Amino acid sequence: MAKRKSKKKIHPAVYIVIVLLAVLAGWIYPKTAGGKSTAYLPADSDFTMSVHFIDVGQGDSTLFVNDGHYVLIDSGESEYADKVEEYCRNVGVEKFDCIIVSHPHSDHAGGMAKIVENIRCDNIIIPDIDAQYVTSSFYEDFIDAVSESGADVYYAYAGDSYTYGDMRFDILSPESTGKDLNNDSVVTLVTYSDVSVLMTGDAEKKIENQIMNSYPSLKCNVLKVPHHGSSTSSSSDFIKMISPENAVISVGENNRYFHPSPSTLKNLEDNGVTVYRTDYNGTVIMRTNGKQYRMETEKGK
Repeated sequence: MAKRKSKKKIHPAVYIVIVLLAVLAGWIYPKTAGGKSTAYLPADSDFTMSVHFIDVGQGDSTLFVNDGHYVLIDSGESEYADKVEEYCRNVGVEKFDCIIVSHPHSDHAGGMAKIVENIRCDNIIIPDIDAQYVTSSFYEDFIDAVSESGADVYYAYAGDSYTYGDMRFDILSPESTGKDLNNDSVVTLVTYSDVSVLMTGDAEKKIENQIMNSYPSLKCNVLKVPHHGSSTSSSSDFIKMISPENAVISVGENNRYFHPSPSTLKNLEDNGVTVYRTDYNGTVIMRTNGKQYRMETEKGK
């Protein structure tokens, strides 16, 4: 019978060196509030899901990818439609499982009609907003394109859940809709195994408070910062509760709104959140294996 080898004790100094090397190599990474694993995914590791925060200037467009399944949230202004389409095709998109329009403002949906016309889509999710409050021609063109596409259309309400591949999309808001388009934004928690991303559209503090009341245990690893970092959103209490490790602000360089707001940046900083900005970093990508994840940027840090 083979004998079990006796274990040799490691000298404390040697152990400390090993731990330091492991941290530097990305094998070990600390955990933060909420018990969420923030283990860093080394660059040469396999990943099975990715989130692409596409740089569309002063607007939003985010692509979710998992094993041949593709979900697009928003498109940016119409001038970015070609860029978003090209980006998606380069990633491998031939058909979207789903397109979600957070709300009918042009910086989120201005290019969506062209994208729907050019790339097939099975399902489309939109907020249930009365037509009298949506008078922009770009949205009428989008609705016409959706009708021509044959895609199944769903109105988004809190409590709805959709699964594409191994990605789960839970709708947290709106609970109801009216004429406040920002606060009618579709807020979605996207979960892939142990890693989660909170997509917020242009939801403001009123909706953040509502979400805090309805989902008091809500946490996320990555936050798509609401309303391009405006002071109308990202309250300190909200950021503290959801405790993201990383946040992405989709914002245009030298934009006329002066986004992101210094107060928003301070709230994120005070809560220990690492911030990525498309005006500084270009397109930002999160890659994950469902347990660990890493953030990548097109340029800078």
